[in-house]
Amino acid sequence: GYAPLSVRLVQCILQKQYLLSFTRGSATTGNVNANAGGGGGQGWRGFDEAVKHARGATFDEIQKGEDKAVKARSLLTNSGEKKTVIIVFLGGITYTEIAALRFIAKKEEERKNIIICTTSIINGNRMMDTAIEKGDFANAASQT
Repeated sequence: GYAPLSVRLVQCILQKQYLLSFTRGSATTGNVNANAGGGGGQGWRGFDEAVKHARGATFDEIQKGEDKAVKARSLLTNSGEKKTVIIVFLGGITYTEIAALRFIAKKEEERKNIIICTTSIINGNRMMDTAIEKGDFANAASQT
């Protein structure tokens, strides 16, 4: 079905294992599968071919902590607890995006808690208000 691109990007990350297993049979995505490795990794790993076509600089940084912290983290991630995913929209989010993210969150609720953060919520009126110039054009025209 149709969904906003921003939501499809989130869906790619959340459901990466499913998407990678789905595309493994396709001959057109051979490069993606070669980079995917066994588990697909975290973040954008596994989608290297697609991310390569994005404009601007991209980077992939692995943060390494102390050995104790790494061991503790691996124990926690394998404990069966839900992971919390925080999705941040700068500049605002539409009600359509919220609804689509809620739909994805419902599918992922057994494995992940999804939290949406945004600077504002955009609706049709707000979008039109920013597109239309404010002012009294009748008075401005008569003064010239």
